[in-house]
Amino acid sequence: MQKKNENALRPWVYLAGFGMVGASSGLFTCISTLLLLSRGLSLSMASLAMSLNFITVLVLEMPSGMAGDLWGRKRVWILSRILSLAGVFCFCFGNIPVVLLGNILFGAGVAFSSGTLDALYMERWMHARGKEATGKAGMWSSIVQYGCQALGSLVGGVLSSTPFLRYQYGANLMLMAALLLAAVFWVIGTVPEDSREKTVSMKKGNPLREMAFQGKKALLAARHSPVLLVILLGAGILGFTTSGVEIYWQPQLQTLAGKGEIGLLLGLLSSGSMIAVVLGNILAAQISARIPTEKGRVALYFLSRLAMTLCMVLAACLLRLPAFCTFYILYYLAMGWQDNADAVLLHQSAEDAVRGTIMSTESLALRLGGLVSQLLSAAVLAVTGIPVLWLLLAAVLGMGAIFCGAGYWLSCRKKAKPASPLPEKMK
Repeated sequence: MQKKNENALRPWVYLAGFGMVGASSGLFTCISTLLLLSRGLSLSMASLAMSLNFITVLVLEMPSGMAGDLWGRKRVWILSRILSLAGVFCFCFGNIPVVLLGNILFGAGVAFSSGTLDALYMERWMHARGKEATGKAGMWSSIVQYGCQALGSLVGGVLSSTPFLRYQYGANLMLMAALLLAAVFWVIGTVPEDSREKTVSMKKGNPLREMAFQGKKALLAARHSPVLLVILLGAGILGFTTSGVEIYWQPQLQTLAGKGEIGLLLGLLSSGSMIAVVLGNILAAQISARIPTEKGRVALYFLSRLAMTLCMVLAACLLRLPAFCTFYILYYLAMGWQDNADAVLLHQSAEDAVRGTIMSTESLALRLGGLVSQLLSAAVLAVTGIPVLWLLLAAVLGMGAIFCGAGYWLSCRKKAKPASPLPEKMK
């Protein structure tokens, strides 16, 4: 029998776990490529290692969300952190094959973490405080994760010149391992288990059959919800368009600066973009809490994407360093707005039984969109420059927002009643 307050909401419990993982991510982000090179990999081998990481995430993204929905989000999240921890130790002491294995394990850790503890946090927040408070839940999650990641990056930069056990970047890796291990023990000891109804399917038999059935449930849920369809399609479009900014902003900054030194500016813009995402989340959470209708929240979602489009166009066209820096920061402010609006719509529309699967599907769409964009961007940059590429990507983002918005409004006009819930036999 469950204890009376076993599932009582204690947001700080989840946020502390998110913060420890975010800080560990920041410690790694600031040295990721340099770490691979220090372990004997050439630039081409480092590219291969990153590709292995990316492919692993793509392959496991959806199965991880299904596993969380079926067999318990807490236990799948713990598995993800153990995989990441194993990857850290591969980076600490390994030769080239072991370092490549570390990248695979790290990718598996990223994949198995999505749609697990974050889904459980949002679900329990809504159950305790109502769907109208979803934006606030996303806001606090963003503040903690981005804030701790920024702090981890700053600390990681200082530690990067401190060898540990005669291994370069060993101090970063040991602190990462300590934070991941602390997060695992923290979540085990403080976060309540998923309800038994969600984990009973472990006893039913074939796991692959269970996962296939879970995928059908998620597909049916999306088919019955115009909002979920818009979110999943919009995720692919967003992944396609934002990767161009994230990859090429540094060389564009160098071009605009000419022969000037940009070291300090790189740090300021990198930290400023994280702060802007947090501020955008806070802004969107305050606005969405005052919007009582789904249509109003959908309008807020599309306005954020149009704001991102405008910032991309202005950053591409105004070829002056101050203007570029301004609209680069504003772009990430709009992205934080978009992130919060997206989270509100997804969690208010998704059923508990498929929440993690839908989140993992959205993450997969983002990554696939980014992969396609990287391939096409290379071809575009072979014949033109970064500003033209950004204008093309902005056109895709803006037209995608208009197309998805038109589809949503058309589907709403065709339906005289809200989307039907999942049939009983599919629950």
